[in-house]
Amino acid sequence: MLNAKSTISKPAKLSAKSSAKSAATASKIALIKLKQHATGDKSIPDADRVFFNVILPRGSHKRSMPMYFSQSWFVGKAIDKVASAASVSNKNNIAGAQRLCMFEASSGHVCPSGLKISSLLDASSDVSLYSGATVILEYADESTEHLPLLESYLNVL
Repeated sequence: MLNAKSTISKPAKLSAKSSAKSAATASKIALIKLKQHATGDKSIPDADRVFFNVILPRGSHKRSMPMYFSQSWFVGKAIDKVASAASVSNKNNIAGAQRLCMFEASSGHVCPSGLKISSLLDASSDVSLYSGATVILEYADESTEHLPLLESYLNVL
């Protein structure tokens, strides 16, 4: 008769080093999958591309859309490109209208439309993104600095 203790294997203990390594590997795999499905301006050189999973505003036909942008573009231009590609209404050029804004998904902070995407990739900036990150596009007032009800958007992921 078999001993029950000998047939049950003990779970492997993960060290901090191996769990960090597996998280880095998972992040690389997620970026590869994002790159396979991303759309964007084909004239952007591969070395200049930054990939984001864009969660679209509530009421859109799609929930999210993987896209790539140029590091040298301003956030405002990236918003315009997403709005065009996803057929989302963009009234950012009309005074008094609610603006289409880009928010960092991990913190809910607004990505200022006057900043270049390359400056958001800098870890020392207030809003820090990386290629493969998730951003949220939503309508907000001009004075909005943080996305309300952030958790409801993260359920899309």
